Amino acid sequence: MYYLQNGTAFKAVLSAKLKFIILILAGTLALVGCKDSVEPSGTTNPPPKDTGNETVATPVINPGSGSFEGSVEVTITSTNTIATIYYTLDGTTPSTGSSVYRNPITLTESATIKAMGVMTGANNSNVATASITVTPVDPEPTPDNNPPTLSAIPNQSVQAGATIAFTAQSADLDGTIPALTISGAPTAAVFTDLGNGSASFEWVTTTSDVGDYTVTVTATDATDPTLKATTTATLNVTSDPVTTVSPPTINPDGGEFTDTVDVALTSSTSGAAIRYTLNGDAPSATSTLYTGPIPLTETTTIKAVAIVGALSSTVTEATFTATPPTDNAQPQINAIDAQSVKVGTLLTFDVVATDADGTAPSLTADTRPQGSDFVDQGNGEATFSWTPNASQVGSHTVEIVAADAVDPALTGSISVTITVTAANTTPPPGGEIDGVSHYFQFNEGDATSFADYIGGSATCTDCPDGVVEGSFGFAERFNGTSHLLTQTYDDRLAWPANANVSVEAWIKIDLSCATPETVVGRIDESGQTQWSLGCSNGKAAFDMTDSAGNTASLNGTTNIADAQWHHIAAVKSGNTVTLYVDNAEEAAQTIPFSGDFIGNNAPLTIGGLTNGANFTGTLDEVAVHKVALTLAQIKQHFGDGNIGLRRGLLGCESNVKIMPMGDSITRGTGTSQRHSYRPYLFKDLTDSNYDVNFLGFFDDGLTVPGITYEHRVSAVSTKSAAFVNSNVPKWIDSTQENPERNTAPTPDIILLHIGTNDTDIDGNPISVEENVSNVQALLNSIDGFEEFIDQEIVVVLAKIVKDITDSASEAKTSNFNNQLEAMALSRTDDRLILVDHENALDYTTDMDDLQHPNNAGSQKMANVWRAKLSEFLPVCTP
Repeated sequence: MYYLQNGTAFKAVLSAKLKFIILILAGTLALVGCKDSVEPSGTTNPPPKDTGNETVATPVINPGSGSFEGSVEVTITSTNTIATIYYTLDGTTPSTGSSVYRNPITLTESATIKAMGVMTGANNSNVATASITVTPVDPEPTPDNNPPTLSAIPNQSVQAGATIAFTAQSADLDGTIPALTISGAPTAAVFTDLGNGSASFEWVTTTSDVGDYTVTVTATDATDPTLKATTTATLNVTSDPVTTVSPPTINPDGGEFTDTVDVALTSSTSGAAIRYTLNGDAPSATSTLYTGPIPLTETTTIKAVAIVGALSSTVTEATFTATPPTDNAQPQINAIDAQSVKVGTLLTFDVVATDADGTAPSLTADTRPQGSDFVDQGNGEATFSWTPNASQVGSHTVEIVAADAVDPALTGSISVTITVTAANTTPPPGGEIDGVSHYFQFNEGDATSFADYIGGSATCTDCPDGVVEGSFGFAERFNGTSHLLTQTYDDRLAWPANANVSVEAWIKIDLSCATPETVVGRIDESGQTQWSLGCSNGKAAFDMTDSAGNTASLNGTTNIADAQWHHIAAVKSGNTVTLYVDNAEEAAQTIPFSGDFIGNNAPLTIGGLTNGANFTGTLDEVAVHKVALTLAQIKQHFGDGNIGLRRGLLGCESNVKIMPMGDSITRGTGTSQRHSYRPYLFKDLTDSNYDVNFLGFFDDGLTVPGITYEHRVSAVSTKSAAFVNSNVPKWIDSTQENPERNTAPTPDIILLHIGTNDTDIDGNPISVEENVSNVQALLNSIDGFEEFIDQEIVVVLAKIVKDITDSASEAKTSNFNNQLEAMALSRTDDRLILVDHENALDYTTDMDDLQHPNNAGSQKMANVWRAKLSEFLPVCTP
């Protein structure tokens, strides 16, 4: 729990679903922050006194002492079902300051568990002990790694001047690719590892190379370099000179074929290298080297030449004509619906063609709009993409043709109509907030689309990471390189030269922000219009340039590259631009803007600009306003850090559920003099446009003239905090059925006024200290229920109305309220707000009797509740 003195207003988080927060309204005390998780207070309560009553049963630890492998789940139970069990894992004796047992404990390491049961009005139990030994599980053995294999390489003999060429081929049963190397190769030889388990060797011999050469090829395992395979080959170069080179033989030597044909090339000249072409060009020494049969699937003319040194043979050629089978099927293209797109928006669609013969047709689209792209993937699929410009508004046709893989003359085709409309200048439907044009809360977590509360959304392909560490629940962490959110342009961004606008965000910088980084902005890459709010040199920064080139450039003075949350804002009021950091003005400039900021429909971007300046850090809440915020508003938005940039936007998905809880001061009697505060508070809240619903275990059945209100309440006359504590589970658990209670859900807020009846459950008087302790136990029960249902409740705890029976009673009430306040402040892990009813009433005119306010006093109580609730309740109705 966080709080401030001197009357500073509390700001609490109410996210899309209001969470449990405990509000305690105290004269000059107010909370200004809170945490997302709720744990029991770190304050250690004194153990109950030995009253001579029963002793709590010793807890049972299951399983008991023993040894376990890997992990073990331990439960702790007590036959006293309402007892609280405290436990330790390090062998120390538990106390009420130890951990509270709520759920089974999973142990992965050895521990000595000790547990003790505690219950109000009973003696603490004996301590139960269990020694549990956990041994780790042996890891699975690593599977064996297979060595690579290598195919044999044949020996070769050539005349000097001829070329020796071969391919080395390796494999590995593990599926990895071995690395190939060679040793013993002549200096002029070229050995190339192709990276796919194979390598090529080529050596053009000369007369100085006459002799024998032994080369060794080695395949090395990709995982374990000690695992290798080798093969050797002898290369012989003779001295007989080559004077002529025989032309290659093509086998088969041409003709018609169906489906596919493999063509082999040979030369009778030993050591001759064969080079060939398939496109009809004459082959040369730089053409493709023949290394194995050539598969043909379409009509082709092969031309080949044999080369030894500088000598070449005559060219041999053969033509192979592909003929379709007699039952060759025509390719078909799947139907594509008519398309529509707005100017400046990318349109893409996929094209799929099939052929009953099982072949993949080729796809073309020669008739299509200017500037569009059509890419054939080579597998019977293609992609069309196009971003039309303003001059292309109207209807366009794309003619798509699928050609048969065997007989290209056999085709199928379709036409696709595309209608281009003008760019959308109307914002998409959404919420409406006075003066706000864009508002992103980033509550989506890991997502590809982020809602703009005012309308539309920002999307991404490389998206930021959703993290639960924002000031308001989820936030988004950007990596500074590729994470970028983009929202399509509309006329909310069409700022004229004299526009009054504001931009603000909550940011946390991860690194130094040494160079300019953009949090939110726009840039027209085809012109010069741009604006950008972000950071540079570790400080806040804002830049904006109009279409005429007039530029404002502001830099802050405070270092915000400290891994802490900061509120940054830029305000343009006419020609004056001001930069704010954490509610303080840090820079201002006056620039004679004469151009607009429309920027050729450039999108709004978050986390960078379309040309870079990416942000490294975390963002939570980004807003753009169509008004110039005042300094007072900037200060309020900074102060509303736990609520969000716009007060009242969170939690509006459903009404806020409030449960009044306590004794007869809360319940009322229904007499004309004593209605309780509830009717007046309900009317005040609804008249102020708060969407609230009162819940409770009981229906008071009362009527208040002139006021319509919800009658539910969880309060009982003459009862104490201990009694209320014993009923908390069924009063606030919506799953427990009771004929007296409506089927309303669990409350979001509890208004708690309790302590006037300073007696125990049996009606015996108790001390101030024990009364406060009973209230503390009640708060602990609410904490435990919150954890059980994984939901947080807002509790507003009251310093109670004074008992004026006599001076001793007055003093006792004041003493109780003082100790109640101290107890509340000690619960630093709770969301707890204190309000003060003791000092709100005139005890001469505002009392119906010596303990209960009259209607005038009840109205004053309602005013106290409402004043604190209005600091964080969302205004969700018009």
